[in-house]
Amino acid sequence: MAENKIYAVLTDRGAQLEAAALASGVPVVLNKFVIGDANGNDDVTPDPSRTVLIHETYRGDIKSSENSGNQVIFTLYVPPETGGYTIREVGILTDKGELYSVARSPDILKPTDSNGALISITYKYTLAVSSASTVNVVIDNSSGMSQADADKRYLQISKNLSEIKDKGAAAQQAGRENLGVNLNNYYKKEEIDNKFSEVDNELNNINPVMTVNHLQPDSDGNVNVDSGYAKLGGDGAFNLVALFPQQSEPDATNKTMPGYRLSSVIFKANPSLEILAHGYLFGLWELIAIPLVTVSSGYELNGGVSGAVMARRIPVGNINKFSNIKKPHYPQGRGVVGTYETAYINIECDIEGVGTGLIFTTNNNDVEEYGRQLYQNAINGMYGTVTNGYQS
Repeated sequence: MAENKIYAVLTDRGAQLEAAALASGVPVVLNKFVIGDANGNDDVTPDPSRTVLIHETYRGDIKSSENSGNQVIFTLYVPPETGGYTIREVGILTDKGELYSVARSPDILKPTDSNGALISITYKYTLAVSSASTVNVVIDNSSGMSQADADKRYLQISKNLSEIKDKGAAAQQAGRENLGVNLNNYYKKEEIDNKFSEVDNELNNINPVMTVNHLQPDSDGNVNVDSGYAKLGGDGAFNLVALFPQQSEPDATNKTMPGYRLSSVIFKANPSLEILAHGYLFGLWELIAIPLVTVSSGYELNGGVSGAVMARRIPVGNINKFSNIKKPHYPQGRGVVGTYETAYINIECDIEGVGTGLIFTTNNNDVEEYGRQLYQNAINGMYGTVTNGYQS
C-alpha cells in the first residue's frame, strides 16, 4: 500500500451537499462514521463516487471534532467489543446516513478476545473542506466516550482500586467512609485470636448433657431422673397376678396382656391356701406363662382363678410412642353381668418398639404420667366416643 493513498476526500454527494451549504448558509449535519475492511483488498483508493464503503464492519457516533483552517478533524472511537477484521477504509456520514466523505486508512488489525487480545482505537480523521462553516458536527454524548476519557473519569476494573490506593491515606479513608466501612468497628487479628482463646476456655469448661429417657436437662445442665427402681405397678415392675377370662376383647398373648385382664394376687391363710384376686392393673403386661382359668361363669372372679403367675409391665415411657389410637371403651365389670368399669378406659393402639393392634388399659390413677394422659385424652374425646365394651 502506497503511503500517498492515505487521505480523505469528499464524495460526489458530499460535494453537492457542501455546495448547497455554501449557497444557503445552512451547514451539513455530520454525526456518525463507518469503518470497513474493503473485503480484504489492501489496494484501496478513496473513490468520490462511492455512496457506501466496500465492506462496512462497524458504525459509531463521532466523539468530537475541531476546526483548523479549512480542515475539520474528527475524533472517532472504535470500542474493544468489535473486532475480527483489519481496518482499511473509513467514512463520515450525514445525519441522513449519506456518505459525506471517504478515506483510505492505514491497515489496523482489530482483534477479538478469541485472538487473545481486545483493543480500542481512537482514530483522527482529517477532512479538507471549502469552509469549516459548511459542516455542523453533532456529538451524541449519551452514546459513550473515548477510551482515554473514560480511563480518566472512571476506575478501571483491571487495576483493582489501585487508583484510590495511589492517592494516599486520605483518599482511602474517604473511600471506606463512602462505603460505610469503619475499621474501628472491626477487631484486629490479634484481638480476634484473643477472643477465640476465651471461647476455647469456655468450651473446655462445658459438660454438655443430652436428654435421658426424653427428660431435658435443667438450667444447670442436670437431668433429674428417678432412682432407677420401678414404681409399684409402673413401667418394668413385676407383679404376681391372676388372669381374668377373655370376654369380647381381641385375643391377647403372654407377650401383650392388657391390665384390665390382670389382678394382683392375695393369698388367704387357710387350710387350702386360698388364692384371691383384687382390682385391675393399668397399662400393658407380659406374662411368664398363661395360668389355667375356668370360664364357667365368664364374668365372676369366684371360682374363676385357679392359679397365679409372675407378670411384668411393659415399659413404654412416653406418650409419643403411641400411634393409631382408636376404639376407646369401658371394659366389662367382673362379677356382675352387663356392667362396665368406667374408671378404666381401654384403647386399641400401636406402640413403638412393642407392637401393633394392642389393647392398653388407661386409668386416671396410673403411676405413669403417660397412662394418666391417655386416660384424660380419651375422656376428652380425642380418640373418638368412649363405648361400653369393645366394638369390633
